[in-house]
Amino acid sequence: MNCPYCHQETEDAAAFCTRCGRYIPRCPTCGKVITARIAFCTRDGTPLPEELTRDLPEAENTAAEMSEQQSAPRKSGGTMAVLIVAIVIVVALVVAAVLWTQGMLGQSDDEVVEENQTTIVEETAEPEADSEADTGESADPDETLADEAEDEKEIEQVEQIDIALTTDQLTINVGMTYQIIGANADQVSWTYSEPGIVEVDGSGQLTALTTGTTVATATGPNGETDSVEITVLAAETEETAETEEQEEPESTEDTDVDGADVDLSGDYLLPESSSRYLSESELYGLTALECRIARNEIYARHGMIFTTDEMKEYFGSKSWYQGTVESADFDISVFNEYELANIELIVAYEKEMNYNQAN
Repeated sequence: MNCPYCHQETEDAAAFCTRCGRYIPRCPTCGKVITARIAFCTRDGTPLPEELTRDLPEAENTAAEMSEQQSAPRKSGGTMAVLIVAIVIVVALVVAAVLWTQGMLGQSDDEVVEENQTTIVEETAEPEADSEADTGESADPDETLADEAEDEKEIEQVEQIDIALTTDQLTINVGMTYQIIGANADQVSWTYSEPGIVEVDGSGQLTALTTGTTVATATGPNGETDSVEITVLAAETEETAETEEQEEPESTEDTDVDGADVDLSGDYLLPESSSRYLSESELYGLTALECRIARNEIYARHGMIFTTDEMKEYFGSKSWYQGTVESADFDISVFNEYELANIELIVAYEKEMNYNQAN
């Protein structure tokens, strides 16, 4: 088998040319060596990826280039033969001269033999160096190693890395963090449709900076991408609770919102919000306060400590609630798939009903 790049003979099963070190492209179906920039395998018709053949010569020039490359060794061989003949002649002349000198000066046979051997070695070394220069081969081993390393680097660049994100939609509170990518985080760059809302560091950890919605896109070194839509909500604070109370209509009872009687005496407002997907129809009729409680109920199950008196009082009255995690330290990675989906559903319903979503 001949290498499609340098056209020198190499092993049939070799993945890389033993002469130039380049990767030998083959048909992914039948294994036929690809020698030209073609779109389909000439043996079985398999479509060939562009990156597999992009460094190969055009198909119409392949035959001419192969003929030219194959003729090069014959020329080099002819030059070598001439050099060998020249070496033999030079050696013979040197031996004759030494013998003649020996006869004139009376040197011993041992001295003559030693001198002849030294001369032959020196004369033979020079033509070999010339031969190497004639064939165009580099005498610097460092250059050869550098070229091989560059070829291997190009081959590695073709391989796509896995930059799959851990989710494609995310709802998170300001100040919280989330591991958005599990592997190869240090090999991707990030862009945001709305900058300043979130930020992802080199370890793949996302931090919510301010409220809003943005699409974060991860891009790998070879152009592969993956995106996640992120909604950042404000954390529960005294200030946001007071703002919501001012915007809600006045009522005659503490638990009456928008004129509807709210029964909050049960253990849970939405008991199954952590074990199954809720439907939008199950949210119909919920008031702004009930939506807030339903949303924060999911956080309360995981022990988040609330900062508003309203939420503290409500969840403090429930026997199941144990506040163990400060809101600034709460990590939503503890949520399961049902809880994440149901939080997003409640947020969407609040937007649809024009309820205040500050907390």
